[in-house]
Amino acid sequence: MILIESEKCCGCRTCEQVCSLTTEKVGSSSRSRIRILRWQMKGVDLPIVCLQCEDPLCRSACPLNALIEDPNSEIVKVDQDACVGCKLCSYVCPVGAIFIDREKGKAVKCDQCDGDPVCVKFCPTEAIKYLDYDKAIDALKRSRAKKLLELVAPTIKIG
Repeated sequence: MILIESEKCCGCRTCEQVCSLTTEKVGSSSRSRIRILRWQMKGVDLPIVCLQCEDPLCRSACPLNALIEDPNSEIVKVDQDACVGCKLCSYVCPVGAIFIDREKGKAVKCDQCDGDPVCVKFCPTEAIKYLDYDKAIDALKRSRAKKLLELVAPTIKIG
């Protein structure tokens, strides 16, 4: 599972560049499977990548069954031959991680580079990690607990 620690993201877009170079052989953020969402007002950069949902809405929405689960890795991938670019998958994705490649006119999404994601290797701040599912869930819980403590701790009076 790819785990994003958004507070570590510096917005350099290195992940987008290496992703597009690896998948499309061009250095173009618009052709990347990972996208950096820049929230200007808050000064936050947030990497958006497919969460590989347990019951993916994108797969359920596809009228042509163009989203298929790899039997070995369990990663949902787009069958480019079956996809017609209807966009239904992108409309239902809760995180906006599947979209239509303008040049191909077909859906694209992160396939975790078949278990060896390049975005993880090149992220200079280690904001993107690739972990075993259980370790990723534990890391998320710890991160959220830390944030909660930071919010609540100043209001707690001891003694």
